Amino acid sequence: MNDLIQIKKREIAKNPVNTVNARDLWEFLDIKQQFADWIKSQIENLGLEENFDFLVFHKKVEDQK
Repeated sequence: MNDLIQIKKREIAKNPVNTVNARDLWEFLDIKQQFADWIKSQIENLGLEENFDFLVFHKKVEDQK
């Protein structure tokens, strides 16, 4: 079965979890707001904590994996 959005296993806070790329989700949902503004508001509205609920990868680093 083809996934609509690619799911990857990653480790967050030393726990293996299923993850998705936020930019892929943003594109899939066809959000009209700029990505940077949208993701910042999602993180704030949901009370997410970096390195616990989400990780930040820079494109250059992610391409090397």
